[in-house]
Order: sequence, then C-alpha cells, then structure tokens
Amino acid sequence: MIRITCDSTCDLTREMYDTLGVTVVSMGVTLGDRFCRDGEDLSAEEIYAYVDKTGTLPTTSAISVGEYEDAWKPIVDAGDEIIHISLSSELSSSNQNASIAASELGNVSVINSKNLSTGSGHLVLRACELRDAGLSREEIANALPTQQKNLTFPLSCKLWTT
Repeated sequence: MIRITCDSTCDLTREMYDTLGVTVVSMGVTLGDRFCRDGEDLSAEEIYAYVDKTGTLPTTSAISVGEYEDAWKPIVDAGDEIIHISLSSELSSSNQNASIAASELGNVSVINSKNLSTGSGHLVLRACELRDAGLSREEIANALPTQQKNLTFPLSCKLWTT
C-alpha cells in the first residue's frame, strides 16, 4: 500500500487528513517561550491570536531527520511505501532532512513542494487521487512535479515595488 505523508505546513483540515488517510509530520513552533507542535497542540487561530496580541511573529524549527524516521518507520516496517510532500526547500531544511531520512529507510519518495500552505496541500490532494487511481509510488513521484509547476509562485517574485 502507498501512504501519503506531509509536513504540517500543508494546512489542510484535520478532517481532510483523516478522510484521506494522510499522516502529518508536525513542525515546531515557538510563541514567546512556549514550544508547540504545529497542528497537534497549536492551531492556526492560536498563532493569529498570538501575533495580534504581541505583534511578534512565531519562530519555527525544521522537522529533524529523527522526527521523520519516527513517523515513517512504522509505516515502512509494515511493508507500505510512502510519498511525502515537504515544505519548499527554499524555506526550510525540512526537505533536506526528509530526504536524508528517506534514504536511510528506503521505500520513501520525498517531493519538494516548492510551496507552502495550500500550494503544498494541493499536491497532497493530487497524490491521494493518484494513489487511489492505483498508480505506483514511482508513477506518483514522477507525476507530482508536473502538477507542482502549475502551483508554484516564484518565491523570489517581487510582490510590490518600493
């Protein structure tokens, strides 16, 4: 069986993850002196409220190689394969860490979303569609970069002029 996993930055709803059978690997978020796991013990609403109240943006920490291995090892040990959608490598070292963990475990394909939030979420949805259509891990991994090109907003793009 092919399992889809993603970083918590994909920002789909818990209901969608559960319905689609997607495993989420959570990024660390620090609000002042409080460390939390994105999507586990911290909601987007809490982050917004913190920023509104303090005027300070939270800091994040990349998902470590060990955290990916902890999330994926039971899946791989059960004989399943994994397609993982990661946060853009331009924004975090999580993608690199996921690639290292994948090479150590085997049977894991890491897709650099080159996006964050709903751009990555769309790739998760597409991966689930392809899985459900019966494509192999390799076929899904080869198809997603084509989908990604349709979603990518260049991170270096200038949004406004000064």
